[in-house]
Amino acid sequence: MARGIGAIGGVAYIGVSFGLALACHRVNRQLFDDEVLTLSAIDGKSFVSLARFYLEGGDVHPPLSFLWFRLLQMFGLSLDIQRAISFALAAAAFALVLDLVWRRLPRRSPGPELLAMALFLGAPLLYGVGDALRWYPLFAFLIAASFWTIFNAGRPTIFAAILLGLAADTSYLAALPALAYLIWRYAIERRFDPLRDLLFWIVAAIVAAPGLISFFASHGLIGGQIATSPLTSLGTDLLGLAGGTILGVSQSAIAIPLAVVFILGLISAFAAPGKGHGGDLRGF
Repeated sequence: MARGIGAIGGVAYIGVSFGLALACHRVNRQLFDDEVLTLSAIDGKSFVSLARFYLEGGDVHPPLSFLWFRLLQMFGLSLDIQRAISFALAAAAFALVLDLVWRRLPRRSPGPELLAMALFLGAPLLYGVGDALRWYPLFAFLIAASFWTIFNAGRPTIFAAILLGLAADTSYLAALPALAYLIWRYAIERRFDPLRDLLFWIVAAIVAAPGLISFFASHGLIGGQIATSPLTSLGTDLLGLAGGTILGVSQSAIAIPLAVVFILGLISAFAAPGKGHGGDLRGF
């Protein structure tokens, strides 16, 4: 595969974005409502009782993120340190995707690379919820790492399957990127390796078993997550992509154009023919 940002570039991206987050008081801010739910859910609970609660459908989320924060709590880490870890995971996810985007860009001039770096450093979603004591940062990292592994290897791998399965144990939304990859590989690229592909999906399903069990046990509660108006729910989710009420509605409105440009740029990079730095990502 062609050259991306590399390990040094990835570390630099995480460091600079972390500095920007600190400057904007994102990592050391006060708790918001959903974080209170996380902390109250894990308070005083054992790993076994936590896993049992979510596997039995006690909540609309799978168990992994709660077990993750219980582990951080067990080590006696302060909330600020836990936030820093969450932000590091989210920033690492953005760095992995940026690496893939760089590999798709033309080599004629550094302009597109610098623009991509600027867009990723200014991504509203990263600073809006990247440091959250919720499932979002862990989920983003697992999905990004899974896809980065697939594209980097040029084929579905066992490690990528494990990461995708863990993402499903973190959020049911893992079904969306899994479906996107399924369409990409089998409908668009029309590639199928019986051994590798079957093994990939089998391993992913096995690792995702806790999430699947939790989903079927809690499916009756999931409908309650949609407001009385589906359009209201959709609008709330779209606002959340720009930071939502965490940033403030007015700040989010200002950030929405940047979020739109960021998303369109990402789609454009992967929709273009695979000719970045002489490389070709097609066929994965």
